[in-house]
Amino acid sequence: MHDANDNWPNACAHHASHSQCTFRYAERQPDPTLTPWIAAYWEFCALLGAASVHHVPPDGCTSLLVPTSGPHAGMMLYSGPRLEPLAVPVSPGSRFVGVRLRPGAAGIVLDMSVATLCNASMPAAFVNFGDSALNRVAGEGAGRSY
Repeated sequence: MHDANDNWPNACAHHASHSQCTFRYAERQPDPTLTPWIAAYWEFCALLGAASVHHVPPDGCTSLLVPTSGPHAGMMLYSGPRLEPLAVPVSPGSRFVGVRLRPGAAGIVLDMSVATLCNASMPAAFVNFGDSALNRVAGEGAGRSY
């Protein structure tokens, strides 16, 4: 989690039968030179009382994300342009960090065609990225402590 010195704005959802926060979602804006391609760097945490499934609404964006807990901890995952809602299994303590690309930017940034990957979610190792794609995406976010 974060300490009081970080500058992440956050949102908190409440469980229907409790007044406690059940998840935390926060975003950081990229460097202005990257905003044509990157919408945001983000973090999602499921807290005590969270439902076992988190629903992500469609936004037309592609995300590269890394779970920090669970069976895929540390593995970069690809979530293609979302045109349909996505149900993500979570448990208390689940945490994900990622980068959300603007709609239409994935093909340019990742040097690939994303048309066949709409609504797909998979380990990034299974996606045929262009030669320097991950270096371009990771640039500003690399080395940051989330």
